[in-house]
Amino acid sequence: MKRRKAERDHNDVLRSLELVKEISKSHLITLHDVFGSRVQRALEIFHAKQVVKYVFKPSGRIQWLVEGKESDYLIYEKAPYCSCQDFFVSVINGEAEACKHLIAQKMAEVTGWYRVVTKPYSSFNRLMNLARKVR
Repeated sequence: MKRRKAERDHNDVLRSLELVKEISKSHLITLHDVFGSRVQRALEIFHAKQVVKYVFKPSGRIQWLVEGKESDYLIYEKAPYCSCQDFFVSVINGEAEACKHLIAQKMAEVTGWYRVVTKPYSSFNRLMNLARKVR
């Protein structure tokens, strides 16, 4: 029950962000209530513009990636899924609602604060393989 309320709160905050295209203090308070200290770390990623939206041509396929300290993390925002260790350890086990990378990606997506990289579709598998390797 707690997880559903948190998901609803998170979705409500994201919907309101999409309407105003900014993150207000009240949004941050709500996000912190839902996700705790992960929000501060997500803000650091967000402000450093470490969220990257890859667009593959000509298909138009989109792949989100968050550049991390030790690795680049694949994000599937619709799932939601992140390839980081915290996702596997805390989110899948129900100890957390999301990792800092998922939160940062959502903030970047709704505000437009991310980098865009356009690549030919032939480089898609190469990017996936590189992102899965730890630096």
